[in-house]
Amino acid sequence: MASNPAAEVKGLRQARQVPKALSQQDVYKLQRTAAARRQLAEAKGGSGNVTPTVVAARRDEALLNLLLYTGLRVAEASALLMEDLVLNKRSGKVIVRLGKGRKYREVPLHREARQALRAYLEVRSQEQSESLFLGQRGSLGARGIQIRLAALGEAAGVEMTPHVLRHTFATRLLREADADLVTVAALLGHSSVATTAIYTQPGEADLVKAVEGLA
Repeated sequence: MASNPAAEVKGLRQARQVPKALSQQDVYKLQRTAAARRQLAEAKGGSGNVTPTVVAARRDEALLNLLLYTGLRVAEASALLMEDLVLNKRSGKVIVRLGKGRKYREVPLHREARQALRAYLEVRSQEQSESLFLGQRGSLGARGIQIRLAALGEAAGVEMTPHVLRHTFATRLLREADADLVTVAALLGHSSVATTAIYTQPGEADLVKAVEGLA
């Protein structure tokens, strides 16, 4: 039998891809666009007139800021009920009852998220589903959230998905808030810190910045 000359050749190991995270400029673009769409809807609706467009705009702004500042998975966000949201005067949290692996966790809410959620609750119908986020026909599912955020990203000129917002939250915690891996893992609902450690890997922009910093 003829021998295979390639039998002893080891395959190349592919580097694990670093999750994509939005820049601070892109985050600002998204928030500015969401706020502008909400303000336009309110202006067209007139003073005190709660139109479906106003409700949708406030909901989308709340969704954006919730995912930006909690890192929830899209399925976790779509499963939130009204009772899972706790808003106090100077604090708040969301309760994830069945995260990945059926894990329970509580995630504190940043003031930007609290403000956007309060504005949404002011106009959200109280006669429909117990789900926190509503569409035209009841609960807004995971696919509905993806569609609404994709439209917002397109309007802002930023390529974005709920998963990108989750990566952005984790990366900002590590780089801006100087949070440790154990804390970030708990906030994201990771079973292992090893899963969270990927966010510490440098991206292309980090490598370029490092090289350009040479004397």
